[in-house]
Amino acid sequence: MAKKRQPRGNRKRSDTTFKFRCWEADVKSISYAIAVRGEVHPPHDVASLTQDMLEVELPGDVFIDVGWYPEHDPAGGYVIMAFCGDPDTLLYPEYHTKDPLDAARCVQAWAAERMLFHLRRIAKEKRD
Repeated sequence: MAKKRQPRGNRKRSDTTFKFRCWEADVKSISYAIAVRGEVHPPHDVASLTQDMLEVELPGDVFIDVGWYPEHDPAGGYVIMAFCGDPDTLLYPEYHTKDPLDAARCVQAWAAERMLFHLRRIAKEKRD
């Protein structure tokens, strides 16, 4: 007997740490590697709430950083930044949230968007 799925809004959220694994993509014989350092910790893990929680490195010198501000303060929140080369070159406005699932979704969406942008640029260069 199949299990009934709960509607999205009623699902229980776990307090687990969100781990992003390093992965590689091979698209039409072009290889790209994504380096991931760290993880998004749940808000109740006060000792792990630091400014340098997670860093994702994408092709094209693009980085996505997740930090908790102010550090070790349960009243703080996640700040997600995406930049090219140096942190002063933001690709998107800083994203603020207190929800670890929301932070993880933001990182995944931005990483997917930047990878697509990079692949389109490579394809255009090959055509020209």
